[in-house]
Amino acid sequence: MPTLADNLVLNAGSGGSTLATDELAGGEHVQFVKIMSGTLNASDKIAGDATNGLDVDVTRMAALVTGSATIGAVTGPTADNAANPT
Repeated sequence: MPTLADNLVLNAGSGGSTLATDELAGGEHVQFVKIMSGTLNASDKIAGDATNGLDVDVTRMAALVTGSATIGAVTGPTADNAANPT
């Protein structure tokens, strides 16, 4: 199997730039993308690594429903569920 080349050189202007990619077996390239904050004009990255994936702030998750071990679980039928079953 031939060695596949990573990264592409973009010839924008006189200097050019390198775009981080991974070349697939069929010769097509997929771009490496970093996840960034959605805050206007921000450039902070979302943390993560190959071992543990993306960091999640569990303090921002919904609280457990009383008497439940599942986030957002309903402990019994509600008036809306009885009137509008799904």
